[in-house]
Amino acid sequence: MEIRKSLSIFTHLLALTGYTSLLISSSPNIALLFLYLFALFASLYIDLTDRKYLLNNTFSNLLAVLLIFILGIRVFLFNEELITVLIYFIIYIQLIKFLGKKELKDYEQIILISFFQLLAGAVTTTNIFYGLLLVIFIIFAVITIFLFNIFKEQYGIRDGIKNDIKFGYKPLFSSAIIISVSVIILSLSVFLFMPRLKGNFLTSSLLNKQRLSSGFNDEIELGMVGEIKKDSSPVMRVKFLNKTKIELPKIIYWRGVALDYFDGKLWTQRFKNQKARIAKNYDGLFVLNNSNKNDVAIQEIVAQPMDTDVVFSANSPVALGNMPFRNLYSVNNSYYHGGHFTNNIKYNAYSDLTLHDKELLINDTLTYPKEIRLKYTGSFEVSSDIDELSIELYQESNSQYENVKVVEEYLKKNLKYTRVLDNSGKSPPLDQFLFEGKEGHCEYFASAMVVLLREMAIPSRLVTGFVGGEYNPIGEYYLIRESDAHAWVEVYFPTYGWVIFDPTPENDTDYYLGFNYITGSLEYLRYRWNRYVVDYNISDQRRILKNISNRSDKINFNLSSKLKPDNPQLYFLVVAVILFFLIFLIKYKDIIFSFIKVDVKNRDVSDTYRNSLAFMKKKGLNKPSYMTSNEFLKYVGSKEYRKYKEFTMITNIYNKVKFSGVEDRNMIDKIKAEYIKLKKKS
Repeated sequence: MEIRKSLSIFTHLLALTGYTSLLISSSPNIALLFLYLFALFASLYIDLTDRKYLLNNTFSNLLAVLLIFILGIRVFLFNEELITVLIYFIIYIQLIKFLGKKELKDYEQIILISFFQLLAGAVTTTNIFYGLLLVIFIIFAVITIFLFNIFKEQYGIRDGIKNDIKFGYKPLFSSAIIISVSVIILSLSVFLFMPRLKGNFLTSSLLNKQRLSSGFNDEIELGMVGEIKKDSSPVMRVKFLNKTKIELPKIIYWRGVALDYFDGKLWTQRFKNQKARIAKNYDGLFVLNNSNKNDVAIQEIVAQPMDTDVVFSANSPVALGNMPFRNLYSVNNSYYHGGHFTNNIKYNAYSDLTLHDKELLINDTLTYPKEIRLKYTGSFEVSSDIDELSIELYQESNSQYENVKVVEEYLKKNLKYTRVLDNSGKSPPLDQFLFEGKEGHCEYFASAMVVLLREMAIPSRLVTGFVGGEYNPIGEYYLIRESDAHAWVEVYFPTYGWVIFDPTPENDTDYYLGFNYITGSLEYLRYRWNRYVVDYNISDQRRILKNISNRSDKINFNLSSKLKPDNPQLYFLVVAVILFFLIFLIKYKDIIFSFIKVDVKNRDVSDTYRNSLAFMKKKGLNKPSYMTSNEFLKYVGSKEYRKYKEFTMITNIYNKVKFSGVEDRNMIDKIKAEYIKLKKKS
């Protein structure tokens, strides 16, 4: 295939790869997608069939100016995010390039625009397939740049193509693969060891709130959790670093927000404006409570972008570490980072997973701290029916724990879980749930329990977050989805703190079939991509460097122990190997040197020809890049510079050695002699 057509094919493949990297980062604009594909294939068809281009240069320039004007309005008048507008700009400007007349500079610009598309894709995506696109882009880019430079140096574009010969692609692809692999290895090395920049300045509103995972903030309305549960999108992936699955509780609650006030329909935090700032300790940890327990479960959490600043952790968190933000705030033992993230965040959580013994809770004292009594024991404004139900369930002879269990069991046994609610009744939502429909979402069960316990003056609160999740044995981590959203209850016991109770029947949780080998492997790749590429940070670099240092010390220790004077066998082996290579080198030196011999003749001829071109340039005869050596020789003759006949001889020898493979030493001596004569010309 001709060089020009090959360059066109790979330039368009490069552009398609760059655009695809943008597509995987957000829901595609269907109209723009079809327009882009039409322009790309139309451009390729025009190039391969030598048809007339669709846009002339004047019209293309006018479209580019109009595009800048329109996008400028979107930034300054409609306050659109600059990076979003820039992404659309590079897409539209490439469309103009596709349909316009293509000279050498236009291919160069399409290549450059494709790179910017790939860069924009890196800014806006966390998709694992971006890594594959990056490798494909590198390979296409190397081949395209090779073809571009060959086309530019030897053939060029000037009123059409002259002498556009076919090209051998086997060495081209081999070289491209070698260079691509080298680039990838070098990039990985830089990625692993170069310092990371902190901040969130490369995010884009292309990841808007409609695309962010749902979370829980400082309020929740009855029915809200049921809506969240309709989506099965991933929320976070959690790996326990010091516990196996067998050592973990059967059900794990991923705690988010604790709410203490209910107005009949909406749960809120009564003192949400009184957020307490938590400071880091000397170890870089945010210590949440002074737990004396040494056996805590350490989780490494990779959370998807969420429209909330809540920090999630298992059951009862005691500390948080390796946080990608400086500040942490607390309300009701709920924790907020106070920032806005449209990319993944990764951190460690330290949790107490203790299941409290029933006998210990039954015998616990009822002496509450003043703060707990004021915040969590006051009853809400409820109907007389709910008040009567609380009186009916409460037994003064029971301990606090026993009364809590009575309420929990009543709700589990007498009401049903459903996601389809009939809200046509006129009664308040909670009354309709308890006395009319008698079925509802998890937040209805949790709300009813807290309301009934508050009527009994038992300190309690509603908690939202997620429950369970899918365990992937390949990688040994939990995948938590939006459909795992849940609401439960925490009750305060003076000796043991806040204890989890869950009044929702067990069929609340969506049960997936689990991971088979294929789905588990694909999900594990996504986890590794998010963990070690998207969320790779300076802590990971320090850990890798520390491991390398430790291994290096170990190797040095092992070598030093083996290189002791009392180990003569090793020295004998080293001497024997050296002698063997010396003998082999002497015996087969002719064969070895034949493989590494450098073709000095060809190099000397090329250097001499280049030097003669430099001399002719000084004399006013500059060889254009699109001219071949023979065309330039004719050009010199046409200008009546026949006094430079030595240049004719130099050109003829150069062509003969280069294209026929002749390696006559006399020719090399002759071309050098002619060059000496040429330099003496005034």
